[in-house]
Amino acid sequence: ILMSDSRFDWLGPVVKPTIPQLEHVAHLWTLRGPSGRDITCYVYRVATGLELRTQYSPEAVVATQLFRGPDADERVAERADEWRLTLLRKGFREIATL
Repeated sequence: ILMSDSRFDWLGPVVKPTIPQLEHVAHLWTLRGPSGRDITCYVYRVATGLELRTQYSPEAVVATQLFRGPDADERVAERADEWRLTLLRKGFREIATL
């Protein structure tokens, strides 16, 4: 049985979902773990606010947190520093990045 899409015209035009866009705002720090892997902290602007993200790679995201409001940038900086200090206490070390 062949069905026609015309019977669903009353729903309106088909809207294809869009891929969320990430605008890179800042690279805050990179630490090297006891295993020798580097973990990096970035800030991205997304449709709903600022996203703080730590990751080993774009495919290996460790943690994210969304911040909204007029003081979002200050809260992002505070949380990024908390994450950095926590990792340093766990044996990670700061490395120079370009």
